[in-house]
Amino acid sequence: MVDFLHPLYEATQIICGEDYPAINHALPLYIMLLKRISEASNQYDISPMEEAISSMHQKLSKYLQLLLQKTPVICASILDPRFKLKFFIVHEATLARFGTTANQCLLCFKEQAKKHFKYPPDNSSKQIS
Repeated sequence: MVDFLHPLYEATQIICGEDYPAINHALPLYIMLLKRISEASNQYDISPMEEAISSMHQKLSKYLQLLLQKTPVICASILDPRFKLKFFIVHEATLARFGTTANQCLLCFKEQAKKHFKYPPDNSSKQIS
């Protein structure tokens, strides 16, 4: 039981251990929690907790689905040097279960970047000295 609950404790420490929860942690935390809950439910005989585990998995899945529709959350996770796009690539199978891919997340990021920055930078107004 302690092994099963430990990931929830870790997630709580990450979120509450900061002055404010950062959106860049949201996607990685939900993905890792879902992964750990799935592993624990397969690894341990926890039939008395089956209903709670199922409910927890459904709720986390619902929240992850909603987060994957939020462009700022995707961009914040990609910009975080601890996660970058590599996190999305490593967890491609989980993303696929929610109808998206690492490439779609990257395209979402690029679209937002184009809205805020000119690519390539317009240097025509600068004089070369």
